[in-house]
Amino acid sequence: MASFLSFLVLLLAALILIPQGLATYYKPIKKHPIYKPPVYKHPIYKPPVYKHKPPYYKPPYKKPPYKKHPPVEENNNHA
Repeated sequence: MASFLSFLVLLLAALILIPQGLATYYKPIKKHPIYKPPVYKHPIYKPPVYKHKPPYYKPPYKKPPYKKHPPVEENNNHA
């Protein structure tokens, strides 16, 4: 009975202690990325493009009279 009890105590101790030990032992090793300076590329020269715009037709527009009242027509059709 004592051997069974000691076996049970050792089994419980192993179940409690081993997962904590394995968690610290089997950590994945992180590799830091190697720093590489950016490669400088010279800007590509693009000459400006000149586009000729077609002539724009603007229709004639009459401005309304400013501060002038329209002419009043007299109505002489009285009975």
